[in-house]
Amino acid sequence: MVPTTTETKQTELYKQTNDDDDDGAASLGDRRGVTKAEQSHAVWVAIVALCNFVPTAEIIDAFKLAVGCAPDASLDEVREVYRKAAMRSSANRCFEFRHEDKGGDQDKAAFCLRSVDLLFPTDDGQEKWRAAYDGLCARLVRQRPSTCPPPTQLGSGADGEPVREDISVLVQQFIDANEGYNGSGSEVSPVTRRTEHSATATHSRTDVQAGAGKQHPKYPWRGDLVVVTTVSATMDCTINGTQCTMSRRALDWDLQVDHTLSSFEAYAGSATLDLEHQDGTTYRLVFNAVDSQTGVADEFDTGQHVRLCVGLGGPTSTGGRGDLYIVLHSDLEKEE
Repeated sequence: MVPTTTETKQTELYKQTNDDDDDGAASLGDRRGVTKAEQSHAVWVAIVALCNFVPTAEIIDAFKLAVGCAPDASLDEVREVYRKAAMRSSANRCFEFRHEDKGGDQDKAAFCLRSVDLLFPTDDGQEKWRAAYDGLCARLVRQRPSTCPPPTQLGSGADGEPVREDISVLVQQFIDANEGYNGSGSEVSPVTRRTEHSATATHSRTDVQAGAGKQHPKYPWRGDLVVVTTVSATMDCTINGTQCTMSRRALDWDLQVDHTLSSFEAYAGSATLDLEHQDGTTYRLVFNAVDSQTGVADEFDTGQHVRLCVGLGGPTSTGGRGDLYIVLHSDLEKEE
């Protein structure tokens, strides 16, 4: 969530400078009469949120809502709204991030202008920097460990104005420590790796879990956990309470399990199997002997009898399920 301010002084100053002249406000927001003071306040909230490492997507959504941009407004349109409001606000003596010519702090004023490109990048360099900022937000340790360098100060705190953090320092440290970081899919050190064997996966995959790894020894962020999931060739199941093994066939989502018939089952020509599947469900399967010519048989002849259970295999990559092949083995000894 984008933080709301506790600095009531700032809000009061905005109210004092609201001159009821809404000329141009329509081009800077929607058509509901957003005042210049409201636009300035929205910019201020966005900048403070950046200093507090709030993800850019949250900041942009909050800004759009505050100034009345249409939900489907393009980023270029929102950028122009933000840019104009930021430029006008920086010339306001009551704005915290005002220009030094208006009595403001030079570094804060510069950060106000840089916030436009951070939130709305227009080239690869700016896009990389925003990706690094958002990547850091996802991994940041909010309670800074004592081993980490103290935050770099933005502003002097003169006249009772709050001191912010200069996020550019920590973001640059994040970039330097993770050379080549470009956002989604990139790994952040220190990386923890783990391999898992899955009986239900349809293919091997690698998942990067941002910030789920170990704490960096020097900086206030956690590294990533990289989980490599491999497809198990076999998996356990039970038939009538006895553990057995399912194996994959040529297609990974088609499974096979072998069951040796008891003498009673073979002679009776019928077998009832309670199969406890890897999907967590127990299926009751009833199989009867079948003669290749008549279609009916009194018993299971010696050899293998394959039965197909449609849709009881493993999951497919498209969300369906493969088939399960039950291979019944009979060692029936016929009397001469």
